[in-house]
Amino acid sequence: MSISFDRRRRTTGAPARRPAAVAAVCGLLLTTGCSLTSGSRSDSEDASGLSAALGKVSSEPGTWSVGYTDSARLRELTKEAPERFADFQPFPDSEFATELSGSAVSSYRIDPDQVEERLWIQSIDSPLMAGYWRGAFDSESIIKKFKAEGRPEREQDGVTVWGGDEDSQNDYTVSDQEFTHVRPVGTRVFHPADGKALADKAEYRQLAACLGDVYSVSIEPRQSGIDPRQGGKELSHLAIGQLARSADDTSGVVCAVARSKKSALKASETVKAVLKGQPQYKGSEVTVLEGDEGEGQPSVVKVTVPDNPDDKKVGKIAQRGPLLKALLKL
Repeated sequence: MSISFDRRRRTTGAPARRPAAVAAVCGLLLTTGCSLTSGSRSDSEDASGLSAALGKVSSEPGTWSVGYTDSARLRELTKEAPERFADFQPFPDSEFATELSGSAVSSYRIDPDQVEERLWIQSIDSPLMAGYWRGAFDSESIIKKFKAEGRPEREQDGVTVWGGDEDSQNDYTVSDQEFTHVRPVGTRVFHPADGKALADKAEYRQLAACLGDVYSVSIEPRQSGIDPRQGGKELSHLAIGQLARSADDTSGVVCAVARSKKSALKASETVKAVLKGQPQYKGSEVTVLEGDEGEGQPSVVKVTVPDNPDDKKVGKIAQRGPLLKALLKL
């Protein structure tokens, strides 16, 4: 079974989709644990944009850093409050992601406003990088450009792939609704086989439920190494996202997947100590969303940091302040 993106737009004040609603209810419990039971891919009709996007990404062959942006939603917010959102850099803001996206836009005459959702994938243990765009594309025109560039055409898993040429080592696929680019060539990243998507992995389902209806998020796996200064011993994944009920009601959210319930409690106490007395984190909430280790569902520590009235720009959660520095050490 494959998952398609859920494009039902939630209007201001309307009920959030189920994962967001679960996280919101749990978020009220500042000092008490909360049970977090996330759905499987069969719940796709109620999935948030992020959940559906994770269903597009293969969980093999490596370990991915994931960036997701609801570009359509971000454009709406920017139009409503340009002074707050115009300078916001969607996650992740890597130089290569910007370069590759800009190259595709200019080479194939893709209007950025045609892109509704973006995914950026990068392997932490190999040179692999990939991008996925969902929107409305002139596939016929783009394919003509591929042919003019002399790109070799091949079939891979039932999809037509346009391979690298002398100047590019990217694989491309295109349809009227999707555009993908993968480097290096020959690697399957998107549209995985049943049961092989990131959305099938418990930690990503827990993260999606915790994050809610984010319009931009970065998800980073944490490697547990021998040097405790590098972090990763207590947390397996760290996600940093942005939420907006409206253009003037915004917040940042951090969701950290704990390796055990003990690790979750340690992380939550660490975060509370860091937030105490820090004016930039005023109004923040810390919650332990309890999983079920027997069912392979990890616990998640959730931190919600509202943007204060004097914050002229959104996105302060992504700045490497005391909060992120503390979490990166765990």
